[in-house]
Amino acid sequence: FNITTWNKAAEIMYGWQAYEVVGKSIHKIIKSVYPFVQWEDVLEEILKKDYWKGEVIQKCEDGTNINVLSAISLTKDSAENPIGIVMITHDITERKRADVEMRKARDELEIRVKKRTAELIKTNEVLLFEINGRKRMEEAIKVAYAELNQIFNAAGDGMCVFDKDFNILRINETFSILLHINRDEVVGRKCYEMFPGPLCHTPQCPLNLILNGEQRIEREMVRVLDDGTQIICLITTTAFRGPDGELIGIVETLKDITRAKQIEQATKNAAQQWRITFDAIHDAVSLLDTERKIQRCNMAMKKMLGMSFKEILGNNCCELMHGLQNPIDECPLSRMMKSKRRELQAVQSGDQWFNISVDPLLDESGIDL
Repeated sequence: FNITTWNKAAEIMYGWQAYEVVGKSIHKIIKSVYPFVQWEDVLEEILKKDYWKGEVIQKCEDGTNINVLSAISLTKDSAENPIGIVMITHDITERKRADVEMRKARDELEIRVKKRTAELIKTNEVLLFEINGRKRMEEAIKVAYAELNQIFNAAGDGMCVFDKDFNILRINETFSILLHINRDEVVGRKCYEMFPGPLCHTPQCPLNLILNGEQRIEREMVRVLDDGTQIICLITTTAFRGPDGELIGIVETLKDITRAKQIEQATKNAAQQWRITFDAIHDAVSLLDTERKIQRCNMAMKKMLGMSFKEILGNNCCELMHGLQNPIDECPLSRMMKSKRRELQAVQSGDQWFNISVDPLLDESGIDL
């Protein structure tokens, strides 16, 4: 394979001038390496197919290696006998270098993508954990809110929540029933519009007191309902704070104490009536404990002893009635404490005689009071 033709492009590509190579063997001038096949295989394919094309690494005059794409065609004479080859080469060194750089960049990119993917997977796992945790927290908050709302509405006392600007935030069922109001009609309205009273717009307003540092306020107030009915309420006001301790507003609890007040007044009236009746008795009457000390006496007893109530109450009946430290013989109180029934005795004091009657005070079980 001696060189017969060497064009200008070959001179530029390989560095040899035509006169230096023409007539010489191509294998001696250009050292070639076939990276994917052997030269023998290339030659066999040329002889069989008249053509071969592939990549070759060749050494130039200055010793550098270049990558070329070589196309070799077999030339024949008129009798179809092989007489030589035509070799056309195209320098693809830069393209190969670019391919190497591209593969390197692709490999680096793949590594970075894998690394980033791993980071994203890890981040996604963390986010998923946080999301699941947040969902669990939200579910817990929903459950807690539902429980709190149920407790709020099931409370036996009326409850109302206000913010610092006097807006009604919420009321419970008991509050709504107690004051004959519709929840939807009051929530979001001003408290002084819905529940006007003498303390509104004054320093004594419970909200103003809480804003000025009070923690708990109790007061009684008469409410007139829409049907004209009056009820007496015990209103307890406490500070309403957020999770961070910041004051949000107030919570007012309303307890209907109308019946309790009626019972209290009836008890006072009964006690007063009892006292009037007790003092109206002409006979001297006293109430004694088991230690013979006078706990209460009527006006007749006070008049008979000629002492004040302060001098009588809490003192021993033996001393006041008989001037003795110990009970008299056959003391009716001593006998009653044993018999648990009425005991009688006539006692002389000077030239006067007194009929003494002692009755037990027992509870429903028959135990001494």
